Amino acid sequence: MKGIADPVEAYVVVGEAASESRFDARRSGTLADIVGREQELEFMRERWSKAMTACGQMVLVSGEAGIGKSRITRAVIDEIAQDDHNRMTFQCSPYHTDSAFYPIIQQLTFAAGILPADGNQERLEKLEGIVGTDPEYTALMAMLLGIDASRRYDPLDMSPAQIRARTMQALVRQLAQQAEEKPLLAIFEDLHWVDPTTLELLDLSLDVIADKKILILATARPTFEHGFGGHPIVTRFALNRLGREQILSIVNKLTGGKSLPAEVMEIITGRTDGVPLFVEELTKTILESDVLKVEGDKLFLDRPLDTLAIPSTLHDSLMARLDRLQPIKEVAQTAACIGREFEHQLLAAISPLTEADLNTALDGLIRAELVYRRGVPPEAIYLFKHALVRDAAYESLLKERRRNIHSEILRALEKHLDIAPEVRAHHAEAAGQTERAIDLWEVASKAAIARPAYDEGISHLKHAIALISPQVNGNDRTALELALSLQVQLGIALLARAGYGADETISAFEYALALADKVGDTPMRYSVLYGLWAGLFLRAEYAEALSQAEALILLAETSTETAPLVVANRLAGLSLCLQGRFARAQTHFDRALSIYDPLQHTGLENQFGQDIGMSVHCYLALNLMACGETRRAEEHAQKSEEAALAISHANSILYMHLHLAVFALLSCDEVAVERHAEAMIPIAREHDLLLWLGYIAILQELLAVRRGDEAGIERYMKADTDFVAAKSKLFVSLLRIEAGWRALAIGLREPARKLAAMARQMIAETGETFALSNLCRLEGALELDAGNHQEAETILKEAIGVARDQGAKLWQLRAAIDLAGLWQTDGLTAEATKLLKPIHDSIADGDCPEDHAKAQAMLTDFKG
Repeated sequence: MKGIADPVEAYVVVGEAASESRFDARRSGTLADIVGREQELEFMRERWSKAMTACGQMVLVSGEAGIGKSRITRAVIDEIAQDDHNRMTFQCSPYHTDSAFYPIIQQLTFAAGILPADGNQERLEKLEGIVGTDPEYTALMAMLLGIDASRRYDPLDMSPAQIRARTMQALVRQLAQQAEEKPLLAIFEDLHWVDPTTLELLDLSLDVIADKKILILATARPTFEHGFGGHPIVTRFALNRLGREQILSIVNKLTGGKSLPAEVMEIITGRTDGVPLFVEELTKTILESDVLKVEGDKLFLDRPLDTLAIPSTLHDSLMARLDRLQPIKEVAQTAACIGREFEHQLLAAISPLTEADLNTALDGLIRAELVYRRGVPPEAIYLFKHALVRDAAYESLLKERRRNIHSEILRALEKHLDIAPEVRAHHAEAAGQTERAIDLWEVASKAAIARPAYDEGISHLKHAIALISPQVNGNDRTALELALSLQVQLGIALLARAGYGADETISAFEYALALADKVGDTPMRYSVLYGLWAGLFLRAEYAEALSQAEALILLAETSTETAPLVVANRLAGLSLCLQGRFARAQTHFDRALSIYDPLQHTGLENQFGQDIGMSVHCYLALNLMACGETRRAEEHAQKSEEAALAISHANSILYMHLHLAVFALLSCDEVAVERHAEAMIPIAREHDLLLWLGYIAILQELLAVRRGDEAGIERYMKADTDFVAAKSKLFVSLLRIEAGWRALAIGLREPARKLAAMARQMIAETGETFALSNLCRLEGALELDAGNHQEAETILKEAIGVARDQGAKLWQLRAAIDLAGLWQTDGLTAEATKLLKPIHDSIADGDCPEDHAKAQAMLTDFKG
């Protein structure tokens, strides 16, 4: 990537010194000059010096609007201009807070010199000019910019989740490569408007740039509270308001050194309250009035000061300046409806002015230092000097006029389908075209989730739901049905993003159920009940979950569609399986599988949160494993993996890997546990999926303990605590038991006892008796380790009894092996044989191979 970008300067290619950048706006010295920030600048110099020694840094400058964040950024740029370096600027936008990668796309577009009028081929060639022709990287960047590169590059054989991950990796890698020859200053302006995906990219980049010659300088308003994980290279400082002497310095620069009357200075210092932008604007308002006259090196009042309407707020001051710019004020107002940044061609398309008159008006705004320009009309792009200037122009419009302008903008944008739907949705909403806005927000959400960008997709859905709420309150059936559809989509997205058991997820489905009750007979009720079941299930409220599942079966049996019946039986099977009721669970799983049709039931993963065939196979594998039918279990595990990988759906893939990791734990297959855990990491981290990240942390510590890392148990305890605090309890008891076995294996007896007690407590709370027999085995092993043979024997008999009652032959065989071994040490081989042989013989040949072989070896040893 070869881009250098600056919001008030022309974009030039990397390879030219940053100080050689070209700028088409006429700016006075006031933009670059900075007053009262000596300490902050010294701090920035120190951070830049550190970055130049390959100790990457990030500095976040925080402050209210108008306090001088952009000005200190400009001062840093000027300060280091003598150092040979590269610079890239990324500008966040209030209209694009939910447009994934927006500042990255803009920077790359500007760096390549891509213009709105360029065709696809020209855009691709310009992109290749700055990124090179590496097939995968260029294809990824072309996809990011919406450029069709299929005729020149092979299609990317990746899922949307993989494409997103690779794009993230490529962008971080290229940021680092920018600093290989020269230090890099990367500027992120207005992070309070950053989209979640770009923020995630920033988080991801911090570890990479820590040993690179890179300084990230970011600005944000105080409302931006993201902490970047407390990363050690990140420093945050707040800009304070200026004092009287500093205000006087700004005024003196604007007056050319001529002193103002004392009463005027009192007004400026009193009303501006130390906000630099307000100082500048109020001073200009007074200087541009006719109340002052020049005498030598001083300015005097030419008439009473009270004849001048002096603004009392920064907003009023900006408004006053705009009012003095009639008639070009109307151009500023129209441009403000487009956004802080606006293209000449779009403004021309909606403006009633001729091209010549429009250019004259824009030149006037530039001379007034309210707008900056990059490029030459009609390809020029403009930027309001400050977001507050744009806001003042926008708010000065009457509501009806504002709506009309947004309608014109929307009409112009609708001719270009490559414009992001969320941008069109903003204008439709502002234009009062509610139905169109709702449609566009829904389109935007589906596009975001498909990428997948869950945070953006969820935000889009919330916009749409908020717009339709007034109609819902009026009980309009059409509105109710649409609101219900949007609410279900929101719930499904939250299942993946926030977790099945998260309060937000359950609240979304509870509200959807209330809407379904208002609608009456609706096929959406099934999806709602499914979402509620999922929350109950993940919270390990299995009895309540089973009741929901049984209600779903009754509802599904009235439907002409078969997919709901597949899912309902799977849900009932899951609820029973985790309660250790394996035989009843198997009946439901078998019924689900008999109805399942891979061709008919494909493409339903977004409706149900994951692929339904994959999930049936997942739980069949676990249920059959507990029942001792391990060959069939392994077949279903394989089918589950094949089904998940075939559809490239992020949540389905994560679902599969987690359940097969648990399957591998039961199978004592450490290699498979690690494989599945590692496969989850990039997908879960890429989308910051909290549920899956929690499971990953637990699995990683289990693997660490198996390798002999004693500290892994302490880390496991923390991961367990965090996971349960997020109201997720599925598999928690099973995983605690596994952690206990591993702790005992490396001699950590007390932690093992604690984990066994924690598992017993969780089983009592949830009824998750799936691995109760295995817990008894662990407790028996702990008593045996302590020399308490009698207590161990009693507990192991309990383990066998629990497994026998459940029909869990795997657990029964393992407990019988443990007890037989205990009796063998006591010389009770006849009793051990009588116990072990019938259980061993009840396992079919080929099933439970390692346990079966161990039992056979013991029986042979007893006989000998």
